[in-house]
Amino acid sequence: MTQLSLVVMTRNRSQLLKRCLASLSVQNYPLDQCEVLIIDDGSTDDTEAVVASFTAQHTTARYVKQAHGGVSSARNAGIKHAKGTIISFLADDYELPVDYAKTVIAFFEKNPRAQALCCRIIGQEEATAFSRAVYHYFNVSFLNLLSLVQGRKIKNAGEMIVYRFSRIRCNETAGLYFGLCASRAAAFRKELFERIGFFDETLKSSEDTDLGMRMTQAGMGMYYYPQLAIRHSADVGLAGIIRKQFFYGFNLYDFKKKHPRHPIVSANNFKGALYFLVNIIVGPVWRSIQAKTVRDVFLFFPVMFLMNASYTAGVFFRQFQEGLFCANKK
Repeated sequence: MTQLSLVVMTRNRSQLLKRCLASLSVQNYPLDQCEVLIIDDGSTDDTEAVVASFTAQHTTARYVKQAHGGVSSARNAGIKHAKGTIISFLADDYELPVDYAKTVIAFFEKNPRAQALCCRIIGQEEATAFSRAVYHYFNVSFLNLLSLVQGRKIKNAGEMIVYRFSRIRCNETAGLYFGLCASRAAAFRKELFERIGFFDETLKSSEDTDLGMRMTQAGMGMYYYPQLAIRHSADVGLAGIIRKQFFYGFNLYDFKKKHPRHPIVSANNFKGALYFLVNIIVGPVWRSIQAKTVRDVFLFFPVMFLMNASYTAGVFFRQFQEGLFCANKK
Protein backbone atom coordinates (compact mmCIF):
# COMPACT_ATOMS: atom_id res chain seq x y z
CA MET A 1 0.00 0.00 0.00
CA THR A 2 1.25 3.46 -0.88
CA GLN A 3 2.19 5.39 2.22
CA LEU A 4 2.35 8.94 0.87
CA SER A 5 0.44 10.73 -1.87
CA LEU A 6 2.06 14.02 -2.87
CA VAL A 7 -0.79 16.10 -4.31
CA VAL A 8 0.46 19.04 -6.38
CA MET A 9 -2.26 21.59 -7.21
CA THR A 10 -1.74 23.89 -10.18
CA ARG A 11 -3.45 26.28 -12.56
CA ASN A 12 -1.81 28.38 -15.30
CA ARG A 13 1.57 28.61 -13.57
CA SER A 14 3.63 26.18 -15.62
CA GLN A 15 7.02 27.76 -14.84
CA LEU A 16 6.39 27.62 -11.11
CA LEU A 17 5.08 24.08 -11.48
CA LYS A 18 8.30 23.09 -13.27
CA ARG A 19 10.36 24.24 -10.27
CA CYS A 20 8.04 22.45 -7.84
CA LEU A 21 8.27 19.17 -9.76
CA ALA A 22 12.04 19.53 -10.04
CA SER A 23 12.22 19.65 -6.22
CA LEU A 24 10.19 16.43 -6.13
CA SER A 25 12.56 14.75 -8.56
CA VAL A 26 15.52 15.09 -6.19
CA GLN A 27 13.84 13.79 -3.03
CA ASN A 28 16.06 11.46 -1.00
CA TYR A 29 13.11 9.10 -0.63
CA PRO A 30 12.34 6.99 -3.76
CA LEU A 31 9.45 8.56 -5.66
CA ASP A 32 8.43 5.14 -6.95
CA GLN A 33 7.54 4.32 -3.34
CA CYS A 34 5.32 7.42 -3.14
CA GLU A 35 2.55 8.68 -5.37
CA VAL A 36 2.81 12.02 -7.15
CA LEU A 37 -0.65 13.23 -8.13
CA ILE A 38 -0.84 16.45 -10.16
CA ILE A 39 -4.26 18.13 -10.03
CA ASP A 40 -4.69 20.64 -12.86
CA ASP A 41 -7.54 22.99 -11.99
CA GLY A 42 -8.38 24.05 -15.55
CA SER A 43 -5.05 25.34 -16.92
CA THR A 44 -4.98 26.92 -20.38
CA ASP A 45 -1.17 27.41 -20.66
CA ASP A 46 1.51 24.77 -21.35
CA THR A 47 0.98 22.97 -18.03
CA GLU A 48 0.23 19.67 -19.78
CA ALA A 49 3.60 19.75 -21.56
CA VAL A 50 5.42 20.39 -18.26
CA VAL A 51 3.56 17.48 -16.65
CA ALA A 52 4.26 15.21 -19.63
CA SER A 53 7.99 15.84 -19.27
CA PHE A 54 7.81 14.95 -15.57
CA THR A 55 5.69 11.80 -15.98
CA ALA A 56 8.05 10.57 -18.73
CA GLN A 57 10.75 10.37 -16.05
CA HIS A 58 8.48 9.27 -13.19
CA THR A 59 6.02 6.75 -14.54
CA THR A 60 4.21 6.35 -11.21
CA ALA A 61 3.07 10.01 -11.32
CA ARG A 62 -0.54 10.65 -12.33
CA TYR A 63 -2.15 13.69 -13.94
CA VAL A 64 -5.75 14.70 -13.30
CA LYS A 65 -7.23 17.66 -15.17
CA GLN A 66 -10.57 19.14 -14.19
CA ALA A 67 -12.69 22.17 -14.97
CA HIS A 68 -11.69 25.18 -12.89
CA GLY A 69 -13.29 24.84 -9.47
CA GLY A 70 -10.91 26.55 -7.06
CA VAL A 71 -8.42 25.38 -4.48
CA SER A 72 -10.95 23.42 -2.38
CA SER A 73 -12.13 21.55 -5.46
CA ALA A 74 -8.52 20.73 -6.39
CA ARG A 75 -7.75 19.51 -2.88
CA ASN A 76 -10.88 17.37 -2.80
CA ALA A 77 -10.00 15.88 -6.17
CA GLY A 78 -6.63 14.97 -4.70
CA ILE A 79 -8.30 13.25 -1.74
CA LYS A 80 -10.62 11.26 -4.03
CA HIS A 81 -7.83 10.10 -6.35
CA ALA A 82 -5.10 9.54 -3.75
CA LYS A 83 -4.08 5.97 -2.98
CA GLY A 84 -1.81 6.80 -0.05
CA THR A 85 -2.70 6.56 3.62
CA ILE A 86 -1.07 9.99 4.05
CA ILE A 87 -1.94 12.90 1.75
CA SER A 88 0.31 15.95 1.40
CA PHE A 89 -1.04 19.06 -0.35
CA LEU A 90 1.53 21.09 -2.27
CA ALA A 91 0.95 24.36 -4.12
CA ASP A 92 2.70 24.75 -7.47
CA ASP A 93 4.74 27.67 -6.07
CA TYR A 94 6.41 25.50 -3.42
CA GLU A 95 9.94 24.12 -3.65
CA LEU A 96 10.50 21.24 -1.27
CA PRO A 97 13.63 20.36 0.69
CA VAL A 98 15.20 17.07 -0.41
CA ASP A 99 14.03 15.32 2.76
CA TYR A 100 10.38 16.42 2.63
CA ALA A 101 8.83 13.03 1.74
CA LYS A 102 11.19 11.10 4.02
CA THR A 103 10.52 13.44 6.96
CA VAL A 104 6.73 13.36 6.57
CA ILE A 105 6.63 9.57 6.42
CA ALA A 106 8.98 9.24 9.40
CA PHE A 107 6.92 11.73 11.42
CA PHE A 108 3.67 9.80 11.03
CA GLU A 109 5.42 6.50 11.75
CA LYS A 110 6.85 7.90 14.99
CA ASN A 111 3.54 9.60 15.94
CA PRO A 112 0.79 7.05 15.23
CA ARG A 113 -1.89 9.22 16.86
CA ALA A 114 -1.02 12.33 14.86
CA GLN A 115 -3.54 13.26 12.17
CA ALA A 116 -2.00 16.33 10.51
CA LEU A 117 1.35 18.08 10.08
CA CYS A 118 2.21 21.53 8.69
CA CYS A 119 5.58 23.09 7.88
CA ARG A 120 7.43 26.40 8.03
CA ILE A 121 7.22 28.52 4.88
CA ILE A 122 10.22 30.64 3.85
CA GLY A 123 10.82 33.00 0.95
CA GLN A 124 12.98 32.42 -2.10
CA GLU A 125 16.64 33.35 -1.81
CA GLU A 126 16.50 35.34 -5.06
CA ALA A 127 13.21 37.07 -4.21
CA THR A 128 12.64 40.70 -5.18
CA ALA A 129 12.00 43.34 -2.49
CA PHE A 130 8.31 43.28 -3.38
CA SER A 131 8.15 39.48 -3.06
CA ARG A 132 9.93 39.62 0.29
CA ALA A 133 7.36 42.12 1.51
CA VAL A 134 4.46 39.94 0.34
CA TYR A 135 5.98 36.90 2.05
CA HIS A 136 6.51 38.99 5.20
CA TYR A 137 2.79 39.91 5.22
CA PHE A 138 1.65 36.29 5.24
CA ASN A 139 4.39 35.14 7.61
CA VAL A 140 3.37 37.77 10.18
CA SER A 141 -0.23 36.55 9.86
CA PHE A 142 0.88 33.02 10.69
CA LEU A 143 3.08 34.06 13.62
CA ASN A 144 0.16 36.07 15.00
CA LEU A 145 -2.09 33.01 14.73
CA LEU A 146 0.57 30.89 16.40
CA SER A 147 0.79 33.34 19.29
CA LEU A 148 -3.00 33.20 19.64
CA VAL A 149 -3.19 29.42 19.82
CA GLN A 150 -0.32 29.45 22.33
CA GLY A 151 -2.63 31.31 24.67
CA ARG A 152 -1.90 35.02 24.23
CA LYS A 153 -4.70 37.05 25.84
CA ILE A 154 -5.72 40.65 25.11
CA LYS A 155 -8.08 41.80 27.85
CA ASN A 156 -8.95 45.37 26.89
CA ALA A 157 -8.52 48.18 24.37
CA GLY A 158 -5.38 49.42 26.09
CA GLU A 159 -3.66 46.07 25.73
CA MET A 160 -4.75 45.93 22.09
CA ILE A 161 -3.11 49.33 21.40
CA VAL A 162 0.12 48.19 23.07
CA TYR A 163 0.04 44.95 21.09
CA ARG A 164 -0.49 46.79 17.81
CA PHE A 165 2.72 48.74 18.33
CA SER A 166 4.90 45.90 19.60
CA ARG A 167 6.60 42.86 18.14
CA ILE A 168 4.94 39.44 18.11
CA ARG A 169 6.11 37.14 20.87
CA CYS A 170 5.61 33.45 20.20
CA ASN A 171 7.60 30.23 20.32
CA GLU A 172 8.03 28.95 16.77
CA THR A 173 8.74 25.42 17.92
CA ALA A 174 7.54 21.95 17.01
CA GLY A 175 4.40 20.89 18.82
CA LEU A 176 0.70 20.09 18.74
CA TYR A 177 -1.59 23.11 18.40
CA PHE A 178 -5.36 23.36 18.20
CA GLY A 179 -6.74 26.09 15.97
CA LEU A 180 -4.00 26.27 13.32
CA CYS A 181 -5.25 26.48 9.74
CA ALA A 182 -4.82 23.36 7.60
CA SER A 183 -2.33 24.71 5.07
CA ARG A 184 1.44 25.34 4.72
CA ALA A 185 2.40 22.16 2.80
CA ALA A 186 0.26 20.24 5.27
CA ALA A 187 0.06 16.44 5.30
CA PHE A 188 -2.92 14.49 6.64
CA ARG A 189 -3.88 10.94 7.34
CA LYS A 190 -6.52 10.13 4.75
CA GLU A 191 -8.81 8.79 7.46
CA LEU A 192 -9.14 12.33 8.84
CA PHE A 193 -11.30 13.32 5.86
CA GLU A 194 -13.50 10.28 6.40
CA ARG A 195 -14.16 11.54 9.92
CA ILE A 196 -14.71 15.28 9.44
CA GLY A 197 -15.41 15.62 5.72
CA PHE A 198 -13.60 17.26 2.83
CA PHE A 199 -12.70 20.91 2.19
CA ASP A 200 -15.78 23.13 1.90
CA GLU A 201 -16.10 24.05 -1.80
CA THR A 202 -18.73 26.71 -1.03
CA LEU A 203 -15.99 28.78 0.62
CA LYS A 204 -13.84 30.56 -1.96
CA SER A 205 -11.18 31.37 0.66
CA SER A 206 -10.42 30.46 4.30
CA GLU A 207 -11.24 26.83 3.48
CA ASP A 208 -8.08 25.80 5.35
CA THR A 209 -9.17 27.72 8.45
CA ASP A 210 -12.59 26.07 8.22
CA LEU A 211 -11.03 22.60 8.11
CA GLY A 212 -8.75 23.52 11.02
CA MET A 213 -11.80 24.54 13.05
CA ARG A 214 -13.54 21.26 12.29
CA MET A 215 -10.40 19.39 13.31
CA THR A 216 -10.37 21.23 16.63
CA GLN A 217 -14.05 20.47 17.21
CA ALA A 218 -13.29 16.79 16.59
CA GLY A 219 -10.40 16.88 19.09
CA MET A 220 -7.68 16.76 16.42
CA GLY A 221 -4.87 19.28 16.51
CA MET A 222 -2.30 20.28 13.90
CA TYR A 223 1.33 19.41 14.50
CA TYR A 224 3.67 22.23 13.51
CA TYR A 225 7.15 21.16 12.43
CA PRO A 226 9.22 24.30 11.73
CA GLN A 227 12.40 22.30 11.05
CA LEU A 228 10.84 21.29 7.72
CA ALA A 229 11.09 24.51 5.68
CA ILE A 230 9.35 24.95 2.32
CA ARG A 231 10.48 27.66 -0.10
CA HIS A 232 7.58 29.69 -1.45
CA SER A 233 7.52 32.01 -4.45
CA ALA A 234 5.42 35.11 -3.68
CA ASP A 235 6.32 36.95 -6.90
CA VAL A 236 2.78 37.39 -8.28
CA GLY A 237 3.20 41.04 -9.28
CA LEU A 238 1.43 44.17 -8.10
CA ALA A 239 -1.85 43.59 -9.96
CA GLY A 240 -1.91 39.96 -8.88
CA ILE A 241 -1.53 40.71 -5.18
CA ILE A 242 -4.21 43.43 -5.33
CA ARG A 243 -6.65 40.95 -6.89
CA LYS A 244 -5.68 38.26 -4.41
CA GLN A 245 -6.17 40.45 -1.35
CA PHE A 246 -9.45 41.87 -2.66
CA PHE A 247 -10.63 38.28 -3.23
CA TYR A 248 -9.75 37.32 0.35
CA GLY A 249 -11.60 40.33 1.78
CA PHE A 250 -14.59 39.84 -0.51
CA ASN A 251 -15.03 36.22 0.62
CA LEU A 252 -14.68 36.95 4.34
CA TYR A 253 -18.47 37.42 4.39
CA ASP A 254 -19.13 33.75 3.52
CA PHE A 255 -16.70 32.46 6.13
CA LYS A 256 -18.15 34.67 8.86
CA LYS A 257 -21.66 33.64 7.85
CA LYS A 258 -20.71 29.98 8.35
CA HIS A 259 -18.78 30.68 11.57
CA PRO A 260 -20.47 33.68 13.24
CA ARG A 261 -18.69 33.02 16.56
CA HIS A 262 -15.22 33.03 15.05
CA PRO A 263 -13.20 35.94 16.53
CA ILE A 264 -12.28 37.34 13.12
CA VAL A 265 -13.98 40.73 12.67
CA SER A 266 -16.53 41.42 9.92
CA ALA A 267 -17.88 44.78 8.77
CA ASN A 268 -21.56 44.03 9.37
CA ASN A 269 -21.97 46.68 12.08
CA PHE A 270 -20.59 50.09 13.04
CA LYS A 271 -17.95 48.68 15.41
CA GLY A 272 -16.72 46.23 12.78
CA ALA A 273 -16.64 48.86 10.02
CA LEU A 274 -14.72 51.25 12.31
CA TYR A 275 -12.20 48.49 13.06
CA PHE A 276 -11.45 48.03 9.36
CA LEU A 277 -11.15 51.76 8.73
CA VAL A 278 -8.70 52.27 11.61
CA ASN A 279 -6.80 49.13 10.64
CA ILE A 280 -6.03 50.51 7.16
CA ILE A 281 -3.17 52.39 8.84
CA VAL A 282 -2.61 50.53 12.11
CA GLY A 283 -2.40 47.12 10.44
CA PRO A 284 0.40 48.03 8.00
CA VAL A 285 2.34 49.78 10.78
CA TRP A 286 2.09 46.71 13.00
CA ARG A 287 3.11 44.31 10.22
CA SER A 288 6.00 46.53 9.12
CA ILE A 289 7.56 46.79 12.58
CA GLN A 290 7.80 42.98 12.67
CA ALA A 291 10.57 43.27 10.03
CA LYS A 292 14.10 42.39 11.10
CA THR A 293 15.78 45.63 9.98
CA VAL A 294 14.87 49.31 10.07
CA ARG A 295 15.40 49.44 6.31
CA ASP A 296 12.80 46.71 5.78
CA VAL A 297 10.33 48.44 8.11
CA PHE A 298 10.21 51.41 5.73
CA LEU A 299 10.56 49.28 2.61
CA PHE A 300 7.71 46.96 3.56
CA PHE A 301 5.22 49.58 4.77
CA PRO A 302 3.90 50.67 1.31
CA VAL A 303 3.32 47.01 0.37
CA MET A 304 1.66 46.28 3.72
CA PHE A 305 -0.60 49.30 3.20
CA LEU A 306 -1.51 48.25 -0.33
CA MET A 307 -2.31 44.68 0.69
CA ASN A 308 -4.34 45.77 3.70
CA ALA A 309 -6.25 48.40 1.70
CA SER A 310 -7.06 45.87 -1.04
CA TYR A 311 -8.34 43.40 1.54
CA THR A 312 -10.43 46.09 3.24
CA ALA A 313 -11.88 47.20 -0.11
CA GLY A 314 -13.00 43.62 -0.73
CA VAL A 315 -14.63 43.41 2.70
CA PHE A 316 -16.60 46.65 2.23
CA PHE A 317 -17.54 45.94 -1.37
CA ARG A 318 -19.06 42.58 -0.43
CA GLN A 319 -20.85 44.02 2.60
CA PHE A 320 -22.25 46.84 0.47
CA GLN A 321 -23.29 44.31 -2.18
CA GLU A 322 -25.07 42.10 0.36
CA GLY A 323 -26.84 45.13 1.77
CA LEU A 324 -28.14 46.02 -1.67
CA PHE A 325 -29.32 42.46 -2.22
CA CYS A 326 -31.16 42.51 1.10
CA ALA A 327 -32.84 45.75 0.11
CA ASN A 328 -33.87 44.28 -3.24
CA LYS A 329 -35.37 41.24 -1.53
CA LYS A 330 -37.59 43.49 0.52
